[in-house]
Amino acid sequence: MNERILNLLGAFGLALSDSQTDLCAKHGIHSSDIAALNTLGPAPGLTVGGLAPVIGFTRSAAVRLVDRLVAAELVAREPGTDKRQVRLTLTQKGQEIRHQFQTERSALLASAIGNLSGPEERILSGVLERSLARLTKGRESADHICRFCREEICPAASCPVECAVPKEA
Repeated sequence: MNERILNLLGAFGLALSDSQTDLCAKHGIHSSDIAALNTLGPAPGLTVGGLAPVIGFTRSAAVRLVDRLVAAELVAREPGTDKRQVRLTLTQKGQEIRHQFQTERSALLASAIGNLSGPEERILSGVLERSLARLTKGRESADHICRFCREEICPAASCPVECAVPKEA
């Protein structure tokens, strides 16, 4: 493997990560907060136990995160199937912040590759699809990789990460 390509890829990944962290800071929220809001958007009713592995947290850390999001009026708790569980949903404010972050993140990512031609974009798309599929280790891994994704743009049936998850027997 070409060491220069590896170095460039690492620098590009860090630059994008830093830019997304700066975007979160601009809104006064942590990247884990956005990951939770983005996860709950298309999955209302998810439990803390279901949320924790997606955002890469232990259950106890996810409980503290949810407490913070509830206090900020971004997430609401609703009764679950039994007294031990609660279901999480976004409030209107949480939905608005999720949408605003997604819009600004898309603009940030577009600016990073805005100088590519159509053919270069198609090549990059193919490289990213193959690479993401290779990085996907299973269900938890897939959910974690896609924690900032806009699912309406990349539905499960055509998502390289989702398609790479082994089908359960």
